[in-house]
Amino acid sequence: MKEWFVVQTHANLEDLAINSIKKSGFDVYCPKYLRTITHARQTKKVLKPLFPRYIFVSFSKKNSNWIKINYLRGVSSLIMNNECISSLPSFFINDLKNYELKNGVINLYEYIKSTKKNNKFKFLFSKQKLIDGISTGVEKSNYVRLLIKLFGRELYCWVSKKKVEAI
Repeated sequence: MKEWFVVQTHANLEDLAINSIKKSGFDVYCPKYLRTITHARQTKKVLKPLFPRYIFVSFSKKNSNWIKINYLRGVSSLIMNNECISSLPSFFINDLKNYELKNGVINLYEYIKSTKKNNKFKFLFSKQKLIDGISTGVEKSNYVRLLIKLFGRELYCWVSKKKVEAI
């Protein structure tokens, strides 16, 4: 079964890392947004990674082929937890993809606008790591939508109610 993992890239080399990982046969996802840059009285819109220096790669842990990712051009390393590779919840990537426009760019306005309430929670990210989150007040069946800080960015994601505890 394929899972999503986080890869750290060298500074400003996300596209090089994406190309080299894709050439090796892995699925890659790098959410991007449009940023307006003003310089010398000129403005232009530039595609920037939502998480600078981080991309997401999908593969099966059982396949030992993933080890070569660390040695590809543009890649700094796979993010590990105590020398063990840990995956992201699949709904995290799916939630990000829900905010993409037709051209694959994240709609930051809609993504940020969806915040409603500010109840603080902690949830279990991996076997040992707890992450702080803020409830947005949106729930569906067994999941609650949280605002979390991950890789220096604020993100919205769906988390199982079983993994969430109030602070």
